Amino acid sequence: MKKLNNIILLSVITLSLSSCSAQEEKIVNLANITTNFNVAKFYNQKLKTTNETLAKDPKKIDKEEASKLLDNPFIVKDTLCYFKDGQSSDRIYIDSKSGWTTKKLKPIKTFGYAYKTVAWSEETDTIAVLNTVYFPKVDMIESEDGDFVMVKASKSEMKQAVIDTLERFLKSKYKVGKASKSDFSGEKISDYQNEDFIYRLVKMEKTYSVSAGEKSYFEKRLEIDFVIFNKKYLPIIKETGSRIGGENFEAYN
Repeated sequence: MKKLNNIILLSVITLSLSSCSAQEEKIVNLANITTNFNVAKFYNQKLKTTNETLAKDPKKIDKEEASKLLDNPFIVKDTLCYFKDGQSSDRIYIDSKSGWTTKKLKPIKTFGYAYKTVAWSEETDTIAVLNTVYFPKVDMIESEDGDFVMVKASKSEMKQAVIDTLERFLKSKYKVGKASKSDFSGEKISDYQNEDFIYRLVKMEKTYSVSAGEKSYFEKRLEIDFVIFNKKYLPIIKETGSRIGGENFEAYN
Protein backbone atom coordinates (compact mmCIF):
# COMPACT_ATOMS: atom_id res chain seq x y z
CA MET A 1 0.00 0.00 0.00
CA LYS A 2 2.89 2.34 0.90
CA LYS A 3 4.55 1.55 -2.43
CA LEU A 4 1.30 2.36 -4.29
CA ASN A 5 0.97 5.67 -2.44
CA ASN A 6 4.54 6.57 -3.40
CA ILE A 7 3.80 5.81 -7.05
CA ILE A 8 0.65 7.98 -6.94
CA LEU A 9 2.59 10.81 -5.26
CA LEU A 10 5.35 10.61 -7.87
CA SER A 11 2.74 10.72 -10.66
CA VAL A 12 1.12 13.82 -9.16
CA ILE A 13 4.50 15.58 -8.85
CA THR A 14 5.38 14.69 -12.46
CA LEU A 15 2.07 16.01 -13.73
CA SER A 16 2.51 19.21 -11.71
CA LEU A 17 6.00 19.78 -13.09
CA SER A 18 4.75 19.17 -16.62
CA SER A 19 1.96 21.67 -16.07
CA CYS A 20 4.39 24.29 -14.73
CA SER A 21 6.74 23.71 -17.66
CA ALA A 22 3.92 24.19 -20.15
CA GLN A 23 2.81 27.38 -18.39
CA GLU A 24 6.36 28.74 -18.41
CA GLU A 25 6.60 28.13 -22.14
CA LYS A 26 3.29 29.89 -22.76
CA ILE A 27 4.08 33.02 -20.72
CA VAL A 28 7.60 34.35 -20.12
CA ASN A 29 8.57 36.24 -16.98
CA LEU A 30 10.72 39.04 -18.38
CA ALA A 31 12.50 39.47 -15.04
CA ASN A 32 13.99 36.00 -15.54
CA ILE A 33 15.31 36.47 -19.09
CA THR A 34 18.97 35.43 -19.44
CA THR A 35 21.41 35.42 -22.35
CA ASN A 36 20.65 31.70 -22.73
CA PHE A 37 16.92 32.24 -23.35
CA ASN A 38 15.74 30.01 -26.22
CA VAL A 39 13.64 32.24 -28.48
CA ALA A 40 12.81 29.56 -31.07
CA LYS A 41 11.62 27.12 -28.40
CA PHE A 42 9.42 29.75 -26.76
CA TYR A 43 7.65 30.57 -30.04
CA ASN A 44 7.56 27.07 -31.51
CA GLN A 45 4.03 26.11 -30.42
CA LYS A 46 2.67 29.63 -30.88
CA LEU A 47 3.96 29.71 -34.46
CA LYS A 48 2.59 26.23 -35.12
CA THR A 49 -0.86 27.24 -33.81
CA THR A 50 -0.90 30.34 -36.03
CA ASN A 51 0.08 28.35 -39.13
CA GLU A 52 -2.57 25.71 -38.43
CA THR A 53 -5.22 28.41 -38.02
CA LEU A 54 -4.26 30.16 -41.25
CA ALA A 55 -4.28 26.83 -43.12
CA LYS A 56 -7.94 26.15 -42.27
CA ASP A 57 -10.63 26.74 -44.86
CA PRO A 58 -12.81 29.63 -43.59
CA LYS A 59 -15.84 28.13 -45.35
CA LYS A 60 -15.60 24.99 -43.21
CA ILE A 61 -15.32 26.74 -39.85
CA ASP A 62 -18.42 27.56 -37.78
CA LYS A 63 -18.68 30.65 -35.59
CA GLU A 64 -17.85 28.79 -32.35
CA GLU A 65 -14.68 27.24 -33.76
CA ALA A 66 -13.67 30.55 -35.36
CA SER A 67 -14.08 32.29 -32.01
CA LYS A 68 -11.83 29.72 -30.30
CA LEU A 69 -9.17 30.02 -33.01
CA LEU A 70 -9.11 33.79 -32.64
CA ASP A 71 -8.51 33.44 -28.89
CA ASN A 72 -4.80 32.92 -29.63
CA PRO A 73 -2.38 35.66 -30.68
CA PHE A 74 -1.03 35.35 -34.23
CA ILE A 75 2.75 34.98 -34.59
CA VAL A 76 4.92 35.26 -37.71
CA LYS A 77 8.61 34.47 -38.20
CA ASP A 78 10.72 36.77 -40.32
CA THR A 79 14.32 36.57 -41.56
CA LEU A 80 16.63 39.48 -40.78
CA CYS A 81 19.57 40.11 -43.12
CA TYR A 82 22.47 42.46 -43.68
CA PHE A 83 21.97 44.82 -46.63
CA LYS A 84 24.18 47.41 -48.29
CA ASP A 85 23.09 51.02 -48.05
CA GLY A 86 22.20 52.18 -51.58
CA GLN A 87 23.75 55.59 -50.95
CA SER A 88 27.05 54.32 -49.57
CA SER A 89 28.77 51.04 -50.43
CA ASP A 90 30.63 51.15 -47.09
CA ARG A 91 27.49 51.27 -44.96
CA ILE A 92 25.39 48.23 -44.11
CA TYR A 93 22.18 47.80 -42.13
CA ILE A 94 19.98 45.03 -40.73
CA ASP A 95 16.41 44.71 -41.95
CA SER A 96 13.66 42.24 -42.74
CA LYS A 97 14.23 40.16 -45.86
CA SER A 98 10.53 40.54 -46.72
CA GLY A 99 10.26 44.29 -46.16
CA TRP A 100 8.81 46.39 -48.99
CA THR A 101 12.12 48.25 -49.40
CA THR A 102 14.31 45.13 -49.22
CA LYS A 103 12.41 42.21 -50.76
CA LYS A 104 13.92 42.93 -54.19
CA LEU A 105 17.43 43.45 -52.82
CA LYS A 106 20.09 40.79 -52.52
CA PRO A 107 21.14 40.41 -48.87
CA ILE A 108 24.80 40.13 -47.92
CA LYS A 109 24.06 37.39 -45.38
CA THR A 110 21.56 36.40 -42.70
CA PHE A 111 21.71 38.06 -39.28
CA GLY A 112 18.95 36.13 -37.54
CA TYR A 113 15.21 35.76 -37.10
CA ALA A 114 12.41 37.94 -35.75
CA TYR A 115 9.25 36.54 -34.16
CA LYS A 116 6.43 39.09 -34.24
CA THR A 117 2.97 39.23 -32.71
CA VAL A 118 0.81 40.54 -35.57
CA ALA A 119 -2.68 40.03 -34.09
CA TRP A 120 -3.66 40.00 -30.41
CA SER A 121 -6.25 41.01 -27.84
CA GLU A 122 -5.33 43.63 -25.24
CA GLU A 123 -8.01 42.23 -22.94
CA THR A 124 -7.45 38.46 -23.13
CA ASP A 125 -3.95 37.69 -24.45
CA THR A 126 -0.85 37.40 -22.27
CA ILE A 127 2.56 36.40 -23.64
CA ALA A 128 4.82 38.01 -21.04
CA VAL A 129 4.72 39.44 -17.54
CA LEU A 130 6.97 41.82 -15.59
CA ASN A 131 6.25 42.48 -11.93
CA THR A 132 2.47 41.86 -12.23
CA VAL A 133 2.21 43.88 -15.47
CA TYR A 134 0.99 41.69 -18.34
CA PHE A 135 1.88 42.14 -22.01
CA PRO A 136 -0.30 40.80 -24.88
CA LYS A 137 2.15 41.64 -27.69
CA VAL A 138 5.74 40.36 -27.56
CA ASP A 139 8.34 40.42 -30.36
CA MET A 140 11.74 38.76 -30.10
CA ILE A 141 14.92 38.53 -32.16
CA GLU A 142 17.49 35.73 -32.17
CA SER A 143 20.77 35.50 -34.06
CA GLU A 144 21.30 32.97 -36.84
CA ASP A 145 23.03 30.77 -34.24
CA GLY A 146 20.06 30.97 -31.87
CA ASP A 147 21.45 33.56 -29.43
CA PHE A 148 18.98 35.80 -27.65
CA VAL A 149 19.30 39.33 -29.09
CA MET A 150 16.25 41.32 -28.03
CA VAL A 151 12.69 41.25 -26.75
CA LYS A 152 10.09 44.01 -27.01
CA ALA A 153 6.91 43.62 -24.96
CA SER A 154 4.08 46.07 -25.65
CA LYS A 155 0.72 47.02 -24.19
CA SER A 156 -1.85 49.80 -24.28
CA GLU A 157 -2.92 51.07 -20.88
CA MET A 158 -5.11 53.79 -19.36
CA LYS A 159 -3.63 53.80 -15.87
CA GLN A 160 -0.49 55.79 -15.02
CA ALA A 161 -0.06 53.43 -12.04
CA VAL A 162 1.13 50.71 -14.43
CA ILE A 163 4.04 52.87 -15.58
CA ASP A 164 4.80 53.82 -11.97
CA THR A 165 4.92 50.12 -11.02
CA LEU A 166 7.35 49.31 -13.82
CA GLU A 167 9.61 52.29 -13.07
CA ARG A 168 9.85 51.41 -9.36
CA PHE A 169 10.66 47.81 -10.19
CA LEU A 170 13.37 48.69 -12.75
CA LYS A 171 15.00 51.27 -10.45
CA SER A 172 15.12 48.72 -7.64
CA LYS A 173 16.82 46.04 -9.77
CA TYR A 174 19.06 47.78 -12.30
CA LYS A 175 21.41 50.73 -12.71
CA VAL A 176 19.63 53.82 -14.05
CA GLY A 177 20.96 54.69 -17.50
CA LYS A 178 20.24 57.15 -20.29
CA ALA A 179 16.91 58.95 -20.71
CA SER A 180 15.40 61.03 -23.51
CA LYS A 181 12.17 62.65 -24.65
CA SER A 182 10.94 63.47 -28.16
CA ASP A 183 9.77 67.06 -28.57
CA PHE A 184 7.74 65.96 -31.59
CA SER A 185 5.85 62.90 -30.31
CA GLY A 186 6.25 63.26 -26.57
CA GLU A 187 7.72 59.75 -26.41
CA LYS A 188 9.77 59.20 -23.26
CA ILE A 189 12.60 56.66 -23.10
CA SER A 190 14.24 55.51 -19.87
CA ASP A 191 17.14 53.04 -19.99
CA TYR A 192 18.49 50.81 -17.23
CA GLN A 193 21.44 48.43 -17.31
CA ASN A 194 23.21 45.49 -15.77
CA GLU A 195 26.23 43.52 -16.94
CA ASP A 196 24.37 41.67 -19.72
CA PHE A 197 21.46 43.83 -20.85
CA ILE A 198 20.08 47.26 -21.62
CA TYR A 199 16.52 47.49 -20.27
CA ARG A 200 14.38 50.15 -21.90
CA LEU A 201 10.98 51.51 -20.87
CA VAL A 202 9.21 53.53 -23.58
CA LYS A 203 5.99 55.41 -22.94
CA MET A 204 3.91 57.65 -25.16
CA GLU A 205 0.44 59.09 -24.68
CA LYS A 206 -1.97 58.79 -27.60
CA THR A 207 -5.56 59.91 -28.11
CA TYR A 208 -8.03 57.58 -29.83
CA SER A 209 -11.53 58.12 -31.15
CA VAL A 210 -13.85 55.52 -29.64
CA SER A 211 -17.37 54.64 -30.79
CA ALA A 212 -19.93 52.97 -28.53
CA GLY A 213 -23.29 52.58 -30.19
CA GLU A 214 -24.46 56.03 -31.23
CA LYS A 215 -21.95 57.74 -28.96
CA SER A 216 -18.35 58.60 -29.80
CA TYR A 217 -15.67 60.09 -27.59
CA PHE A 218 -11.92 60.55 -27.29
CA GLU A 219 -9.87 58.34 -25.03
CA LYS A 220 -6.29 58.88 -23.86
CA ARG A 221 -4.10 55.80 -23.51
CA LEU A 222 -0.48 55.10 -22.68
CA GLU A 223 1.39 53.03 -25.25
CA ILE A 224 4.06 51.10 -23.34
CA ASP A 225 7.08 49.19 -24.67
CA PHE A 226 9.53 47.27 -22.50
CA VAL A 227 12.73 46.27 -24.27
CA ILE A 228 15.58 43.96 -23.24
CA PHE A 229 18.64 44.15 -25.49
CA ASN A 230 21.66 41.84 -25.23
CA LYS A 231 24.79 44.02 -24.88
CA LYS A 232 26.82 41.38 -26.69
CA TYR A 233 25.32 42.71 -29.93
CA LEU A 234 26.10 46.40 -29.36
CA PRO A 235 29.28 46.27 -31.53
CA ILE A 236 27.29 44.78 -34.43
CA ILE A 237 24.47 47.29 -34.05
CA LYS A 238 26.97 50.18 -34.01
CA GLU A 239 28.27 49.03 -37.41
CA THR A 240 24.80 48.75 -38.92
CA GLY A 241 23.16 52.09 -38.17
CA SER A 242 22.52 51.52 -34.44
CA ARG A 243 18.98 50.26 -35.14
CA ILE A 244 17.32 46.89 -34.71
CA GLY A 245 13.74 45.79 -34.04
CA GLY A 246 12.50 49.37 -34.27
CA GLU A 247 14.83 50.51 -31.49
CA ASN A 248 17.67 53.03 -31.78
CA PHE A 249 20.83 52.46 -29.71
CA GLU A 250 22.83 55.35 -31.19
CA ALA A 251 23.32 56.80 -27.71
CA TYR A 252 25.65 53.87 -26.93
CA ASN A 253 28.11 54.62 -29.77
